[in-house]
Amino acid sequence: YGYQVHPLWQSGVLLPLIYLMTSIMLGFSAVIFEATLSSVGFKRQLETPLLGKLCDVLWGMLLLFIALRVAELAWRGALPTAFVLDTQAVWFWIESALFVAPALLLASPAARRHPGRLFAGAVMLMLAGMLQRVNGFLIGYMTGEGWNYFPSFPELLVTVGLIAFEILAYIVIVRRFPVLPGEPAPAH
Repeated sequence: YGYQVHPLWQSGVLLPLIYLMTSIMLGFSAVIFEATLSSVGFKRQLETPLLGKLCDVLWGMLLLFIALRVAELAWRGALPTAFVLDTQAVWFWIESALFVAPALLLASPAARRHPGRLFAGAVMLMLAGMLQRVNGFLIGYMTGEGWNYFPSFPELLVTVGLIAFEILAYIVIVRRFPVLPGEPAPAH
């Protein structure tokens, strides 16, 4: 990639660690997201204490990620490019806001036990992680004047179709197999 990737997403040394950390955070966020939707969709009680403990780890990792990301940009001298008024800087700040907002939203231990805040934080982190990847290979990829790329309509349809298929498969599997634990019998 070298000079073809915007400095805001170009990190030779720490790039693997940054992407590994966001992958782990995306996984934790996906668990919270799925558990919340499953509890609502299948009319089950949300496992808030368990998700809260998961969110404690997620929150700590998120703070470490934000500090590492800012320090890495400053160390490489790329931080000033975030303050240039261009498309890349705007998308960088949107991405950054989506990482920082859940850190603020879930700052207190009580907030990390609140179902609505857990869900909102998970959604924002999933969007942040997805946007980080899009920014790194699409927004931040600069091959020269006059070059641009955006997925075609059929490419977008394939993506939406795959996501829809995964959701359908999940629903079918959960309804046909004992994936979710049984609900305790109501007390009389």
